[in-house]
Amino acid sequence: MMKRIMVFLIGLFFVSMVISANDGSSNNGTGINPPSWAIGTWEDKFFSTTHVVTHDNVRVITASDTIDFKEISKSQGTPVSALVDKDVYSLTISITYFGTRQSVSYVYTRLSDTTMKWTWTISGMEVGAGTLIKQ
Repeated sequence: MMKRIMVFLIGLFFVSMVISANDGSSNNGTGINPPSWAIGTWEDKFFSTTHVVTHDNVRVITASDTIDFKEISKSQGTPVSALVDKDVYSLTISITYFGTRQSVSYVYTRLSDTTMKWTWTISGMEVGAGTLIKQ
C-alpha cells in the first residue's frame, strides 16, 4: 500500500513539473468535453485528491499540486484527446518532460450517479487509481 502511495506522489510530482514548464506556445482549443454525469466535484479520500470536472476542463487537486488539463494543453501547445463512452470518459495528453515525450491519461468510469472509478497512467504505466465520491 505504501508503495502505491509513493508511486502516486512521484507521478504527481512529474506532472506538476510539466505544468510549470511553459514553452511560450499557445493552444486555446482543447478536446476536453466531459459527459454530464462526470461534471462536478469528486473526492478520493484515500489519496486525498479532489477531481473538479467542468464542461471544458478537468483539474486534479492535492494538498501540494494541481494537475490542470486545460493549462497543460495551453502551456505545452498540445491538444487533449478525450473519448466518451456511455459510462467511461478518458483524457489523454502528450507532453514533453526533460526532452522526452510522455502520454498522460486519466480514465473515469461511472459506477453510479455519485461514485466513479479513476485510473491515472503515464506512458502506459498505472500510477494511480481509486474511487471518487461526488460532493
